[in-house]
Amino acid sequence: MLYIKIIIGILIVVLVYSLYVFLVTKRVVKRSKVLQSSIQPRDYEVTHTSGGSELKVLVTGDSSSVGVGGASHKDSYHYQFLIGQQQFKKIQVRNIAVSGAVAGDVINQIKLVNDNFDIIFVSVGGNDITKLTSKDVYTENLRRIMSLAQKKARSVVLITPGDFISIRLPYPLRVYLSSRSKKVSGWSSEAIKDFNNVLHIDLYKLEGDFFKNSPETYYGRDGFHPSPLGYIEWARLLQQKARGL
Repeated sequence: MLYIKIIIGILIVVLVYSLYVFLVTKRVVKRSKVLQSSIQPRDYEVTHTSGGSELKVLVTGDSSSVGVGGASHKDSYHYQFLIGQQQFKKIQVRNIAVSGAVAGDVINQIKLVNDNFDIIFVSVGGNDITKLTSKDVYTENLRRIMSLAQKKARSVVLITPGDFISIRLPYPLRVYLSSRSKKVSGWSSEAIKDFNNVLHIDLYKLEGDFFKNSPETYYGRDGFHPSPLGYIEWARLLQQKARGL
């Protein structure tokens, strides 16, 4: 009789916690959709009085390239990075990123572009983590992205996600997505190893403890996308890695 009561008690705890996980996840998803609808990708231009040459940039990928979590495109990682490139007199930026895009979607983004660029930014992997894309599918899609991008730009900047351990989701979902983050980091490095002129900003390896120790500072209102300060941190990491790009 005691064993039956214990089993029933365990089942009740599991059911209650499962309901909690479901409700919290639903709330995060809802907030994320609200943030995504509040900002759209836009083209822009950056000018510097001290610069000489001009730069033509294409931004592709997912909500990170759209700038979800910020108030405008000026909060995005690419804008924050490009305003620091004062060696260029004028930087023209075309942004065709789409919130929710997986690697397969980014292939189609680049295919639809007929122009050539100096740099193509690609943010990808976050939705492949949450949508459980397999290794074979992800790596093949990423190789196709790199192949297409290199035909249209002299340099490609690939940005892949950080550790999902600190996103505002309950355990054990957070732990599972963290393990997926680590896998996608490794898959990305493996997929691009034979491509030249690709700068990989692997946030899983580069972010350190900033997001983990200060999630309220570096994550946006949904607890999933970066805040403006989070994007500034990304831009700082990009600046450190991009010398001579």
